[in-house]
Amino acid sequence: VAGNRDSMEQVLLNLGKNALQAMPEGGTLMIGTQKRGDRVLLTFRDCGSGVAEEDLQRVFEPFFTTKSRGTGLGLALCKKIVEEHAGTIELSSVANEGTTVTVTLPLVKRERDRWG
Repeated sequence: VAGNRDSMEQVLLNLGKNALQAMPEGGTLMIGTQKRGDRVLLTFRDCGSGVAEEDLQRVFEPFFTTKSRGTGLGLALCKKIVEEHAGTIELSSVANEGTTVTVTLPLVKRERDRWG
């Protein structure tokens, strides 16, 4: 995957931080990668508080937050950065069960692609 290292680091840190904050009593955060065709999927899955169904459509809007101390800019910034890297970001969630965020980014094609 090609891109701005600092920007992509910001995405990874923000998604990880959100997941951990959704599990204040502890829990499991699973982070995985998967190659799918000419793209790579990066998945963050937590078993935290989840997002209410009525809020799912708004999670990537600037200044929308369900946190008492949040700014509502984290996921909006993640979406902007991922889209600038020709990718997509999706969030699925069930209240009180957890959230999965999937970032999909294009792979860089090289003369000798080590992915096969």
